[in-house]
Amino acid sequence: MFAMDKMTPTQPEKPQAFANSATARLAIAVLTAVLAGAATQSVAQSGPFENGASVPQKETAEAIGIKNGSFIVAPVPFSSPSLGAGLALGGAYLFRADDGSNSSTVGFGAFKSDNDSEGYALGWDVNFSEGLWTTSFLFADADLNYDLFVARVAVPVSQSVQGYSIGFARSVSDNVEIGIGLSYAESSVWLRDGGLLPPEFEEDGQLKLGRLRFDVERDLRDDIFTRPQVRS
Repeated sequence: MFAMDKMTPTQPEKPQAFANSATARLAIAVLTAVLAGAATQSVAQSGPFENGASVPQKETAEAIGIKNGSFIVAPVPFSSPSLGAGLALGGAYLFRADDGSNSSTVGFGAFKSDNDSEGYALGWDVNFSEGLWTTSFLFADADLNYDLFVARVAVPVSQSVQGYSIGFARSVSDNVEIGIGLSYAESSVWLRDGGLLPPEFEEDGQLKLGRLRFDVERDLRDDIFTRPQVRS
């Protein structure tokens, strides 16, 4: 799983909803940056991701291995009350590292909207060693243009956000894994026309956020494919 908490294609909230929360604003910005990559996940993945992958139920020996994967590209039009209309493009390379592992993904995504907001992301989620280990990485960078609302007056701002997340997990049974991850992001917000931010947003002009996580995940989903057995 991507350590950014399993993102799915989502439109950012309306500006009024996140104008009063720096953390929420930063999270939405990073989410927007990985819109295309997340859209690709929803089409292509099994195992680490939400939806089943288009992987044959009975795979031959020739279908196993990094060199024997498949590549997909998914264009995703979107419309947002904050960022306007635009197009996201996501791509992913899907493969199985070995016979006992779930499918793995190396992906990228980028988007651009009609208000000159743009961003890109790249990352991977790789399951290996007969399904015992999973490593994930995500990097996202975005430049956004939107309006903050102060006393119902629109204040045009720009935001630059950059972040990354890395995680490692080990399976302890067929559907339980324990993991550790680290996320970090930086954000800058400024008035599009120059000048100082309104006082209530000054402390949010420059942000650095970090998160260290430890988790235990249990997968209760029905798998239409045969789940690989964990081997010690």
